[in-house]
Amino acid sequence: MTFQSLTTECQRLINLKHDTALIDQSPVTSSCCVQAINSILPRKSNKTSDRRQSKPPTSCWHCGEWHFARYCQFRRHKYSKCIRRGHKEDLYRSQRLQPSAHHREAHKSRSNSVAATFKVDFTCRRKFPMVRTNDIPVRLQLDTGSDITLLSDRTWRRIECTAMDVRNFVRGVISGGLIGDCYGYIYEDRPVVKFDVPLKLITDTLSGADRSQLIYTDDTQMGLATLRSLRCTNKLDPSHLAREYAEDYFKDGSHRYYGGTVPSVFRENARTNYENPFSYAATLFKGSGSYGNGGAMRVSPLALYGLKVSEIEFDKLVIDVTRLTHTHPLAVCGALLQAHAVRLVWSIVSKSVGAGELFPTQFLDQLLTRLRAVHHEFVNWNDPKWQDAIASYRQKFESIKSLLVPSLNPPVDKVVESLGHDLKAINSVPLSIFAFLRSLKPIEGIPLQSIPLRCLVYTIGLGGDTDSNACMACSLAGGYVGLEPWQTCTDSPISHEILARCERLSVVNEMIDWLGSRLAE
Repeated sequence: MTFQSLTTECQRLINLKHDTALIDQSPVTSSCCVQAINSILPRKSNKTSDRRQSKPPTSCWHCGEWHFARYCQFRRHKYSKCIRRGHKEDLYRSQRLQPSAHHREAHKSRSNSVAATFKVDFTCRRKFPMVRTNDIPVRLQLDTGSDITLLSDRTWRRIECTAMDVRNFVRGVISGGLIGDCYGYIYEDRPVVKFDVPLKLITDTLSGADRSQLIYTDDTQMGLATLRSLRCTNKLDPSHLAREYAEDYFKDGSHRYYGGTVPSVFRENARTNYENPFSYAATLFKGSGSYGNGGAMRVSPLALYGLKVSEIEFDKLVIDVTRLTHTHPLAVCGALLQAHAVRLVWSIVSKSVGAGELFPTQFLDQLLTRLRAVHHEFVNWNDPKWQDAIASYRQKFESIKSLLVPSLNPPVDKVVESLGHDLKAINSVPLSIFAFLRSLKPIEGIPLQSIPLRCLVYTIGLGGDTDSNACMACSLAGGYVGLEPWQTCTDSPISHEILARCERLSVVNEMIDWLGSRLAE
């Protein structure tokens, strides 16, 4: 059962009420009379008018309301189940109260007028109280046993009545990263992109006008390889993971747009039969290692895998996977920040009623605090290089806070000038986190209600390394809203039409199901 099918059923019930209203309306209560057919001749009464004004001793047997039965508008109503006249739906009278055949014959109606045409006044008898749930106003219908009251999925998520299921979080993170990679790759390395360009891509995809397949790049390929190795070994085996990375690259990596130095790492590890997979990456750039975003771009699936391990184990997992290819402090810190962001989003959305609100400033401060608390033999916070790295990210986060001031609404060029948008981790990771936080609220020029899709268009609009930036930003946005398997309609956070264009979607979904089931155990 989907919201679309429920909407269709509700519309059917409304149409049925419209049709029923034509039958139910009585000349006594109608205010829009038209000369036509089917009215009832009034019965003569010798009783005084004072009797009409008095209160009845009991409720009406036709409808249960407190008035005389002879004035009830349901006295000629025919109930569909028992094919009898004289009572409201589901309000049976006893057999002894049924009028005799002689009585019914004496009051046949004749065709000379109709009371109303398509006059629906049942809404005036309904009551709609406003209820505030977790400070969110919700309009509910007072249930009379005849109608259905539904809360939209958006309202349900706004009032945060339940904690998110971890399987929905996994699906949201990986699906968000996938669309960020596939759709973002189209615009890679452009200085900036006008919002209406990726917006048209999204609208054409949703409408079915464009269904061509979009390839994923090294971001998704290495993320899937990471999960595949962990699934096979049930732990982090650096040599096994290095082999998975290299074999994927040798198989079809030529069109995945790997970073400049990464292929050389794969070739050297293959030459040494993956015996010491950390050694060669540490020798690059005269021993300083690569400072690109290659570790951060692939870390979100790994962060999901480590959701339930301790913080020390989590940090070790992220650092060891990252330094297979990137060893510079800026690259390692960037990967840690992205991984901690995934974990922090989960800690927010997994909380119970009313506790799952995200505050950007607090979110950024928690990330920096968590980064400074990392303890690993590879990380030395007393080393000036590591101190400079964390200071650089702290400065970037202060820039993010200033850009997120509600009244500012900074233009794209100012954002790029403050944060950068290239493949350096110090630019790419803060930009991606900013794009996620900015997309939590409406953005001028992007009329999309879906947070992940709004984040996708906005991140692409910032230009630069759009596939990796959008992959990181949209994985956070997808995790924040979550995604259930049944959410395939066009108004879902990430619709099936959007996902269907991504390469090897079935392989990705199979990995999502495995990881979700593993974490749900």
